[in-house]
Amino acid sequence: MIQLALRHEGQTDLVSILSLLYRLANEVGVDIEILETNIFTTGTSIEKHIRSTAKNCFDINPVDMVVYLGDQDINKDYKVRTKCLDILRELGSAYLDMSVVGIADRNFEAWLLADENNFRKQLLIKNPEKPLRGTKDPKECLKIHWGEWETNERPLLTETKKILVETMNLDEASRKSKDFKQFREDFHSKLKLIGKSK
Repeated sequence: MIQLALRHEGQTDLVSILSLLYRLANEVGVDIEILETNIFTTGTSIEKHIRSTAKNCFDINPVDMVVYLGDQDINKDYKVRTKCLDILRELGSAYLDMSVVGIADRNFEAWLLADENNFRKQLLIKNPEKPLRGTKDPKECLKIHWGEWETNERPLLTETKKILVETMNLDEASRKSKDFKQFREDFHSKLKLIGKSK
């Protein structure tokens, strides 16, 4: 069993992120245990968060792997993922080898919308010709379409995100979202690599 620590942005995403990690690990037949989660607040730089937590995860309270998940906010004029990998490289190759960085283009909800057919099905959007509203901001798109459900039938937003993660076609999401594909491939390869050394 591979033990993980999770560092991520967004309090309402924890349940769906955990579900995604277990689902991705299951794809490659690896058992994982998530020992620790730590949310960094929106507006806090993931880069600073990596610097302040990496040593704790590997030296003080050691785990096999740390997963960092954040957003490529539109107001950043640099690639957040590249910057995060550079910081891990600066800290040392062991940190880089035992870390996976996933940066969703715009926000985590973009990964949930990447399989649009599933999104439409789960959010009960009946007309396939009807364009989704709010697609420039996936978080807003999800809230708009979630908000259209009858309130007595509507699950909580966190539960809706979890349902989207559990039902989305991961191959379709990988085809539509380069950053999801990158994260999925990196997570799989690190799981396999660490699994061989255990």
